Amino acid sequence: MENLFDTLQRLSEKFVASDIMVVKEDIVSAENEQEALRLLEQNPQFDLIPLRAANRLVAFLERGTDRAKKIQIKHVIGCDTPILDLVRILSEKRHVFVLRECEIVGLIHFSDLNDQVVKLPFFILLEGLERKIADSIRRVVNKDMLPVIIKDHQRPVKDKKKMSDLQVIKQTAIW
Repeated sequence: MENLFDTLQRLSEKFVASDIMVVKEDIVSAENEQEALRLLEQNPQFDLIPLRAANRLVAFLERGTDRAKKIQIKHVIGCDTPILDLVRILSEKRHVFVLRECEIVGLIHFSDLNDQVVKLPFFILLEGLERKIADSIRRVVNKDMLPVIIKDHQRPVKDKKKMSDLQVIKQTAIW
């Protein structure tokens, strides 16, 4: 059986932007700024409406603005961008357009990370990471060292919130 870390690494590289994006044909878009403003009013769940020209996405109007922005390099990522890179990018931006062969082929909004298709691979990656961290800790820390590492372990806790936190820690100990 392969090393778990290698398997997780492959998963993080193979699960890419094109697996998550809303394809161009399914994106709610407009032909002009007035239509985009109307669509934003009618769809409070949308942060932006892309604008199209000759069936290509060329600009977008964001909620709270009155001028469309042209789609530029800073607004796009490649269709093969790995999921972990995408998470980092979406922590800085609310949305990105997906580029394939010099054409915008999709859109990813940060809320798309909540999609069921995305949650499962994330869960697998995070569970694998937790296991790797736990294994690393076990090599360095043993039960006898815990009282020294967790100094609050021996002091009485008066705060009920802290007490419940300590009980959770004791119940979920990984040793």
